[in-house]
Amino acid sequence: MAEVSKENIRKTFLEARKNLSEDERRFKNLAIQERFLSLEIYRAAKKIFFYCSKSSEVDTLVLIQEALKAGKKVALPLCLSNDLLEARYIEDLERDCERGNFGILSPKKSTLKAVKDELECWVIPGIAFDLSGNRLGWGRGFFDRYLADLKPSQKKIALVYEVQIAPALPVDLHDVKMDVLVTEKREVFFNPKSKIQN
Repeated sequence: MAEVSKENIRKTFLEARKNLSEDERRFKNLAIQERFLSLEIYRAAKKIFFYCSKSSEVDTLVLIQEALKAGKKVALPLCLSNDLLEARYIEDLERDCERGNFGILSPKKSTLKAVKDELECWVIPGIAFDLSGNRLGWGRGFFDRYLADLKPSQKKIALVYEVQIAPALPVDLHDVKMDVLVTEKREVFFNPKSKIQN
């Protein structure tokens, strides 16, 4: 499909996400967070990658705090250039992070680089998803490039509102699929092994 089609899809689903009321968002966030925290993948993981949510995205900051409190090692993405990401460990959101590119909370450059192969659970952002595990991001390819060489045991999880789920999304060869979608209503596993941490 043409890139313009992807742009139209982005606009449609961004609008749907932004149109949620504050009360709806609060209720749905709580439900998604509870479902995520009960996932065996999360519970078994000792080292987890999160993105820092912004604006209308599902709130991950609460989950980052919960993971840190539970004694898990947490890595966040640091944008090194226009198209490069690197996972960095943090121990404290306020102390170890600052506003980076696009106004997103990011690890300071002084934080410790994470060993990518050791991160068992990856929480990935996106604008739209479908029930085949396909993801549509902002179109810059940050995450698709960074996630391309993950092992099957490193599970990719998307936290999404039901309004972000499309019947089907256009797919390119480089697009990386999710292993699990968590919405306010359900968990969808695309790989049977995703239900149990390998």
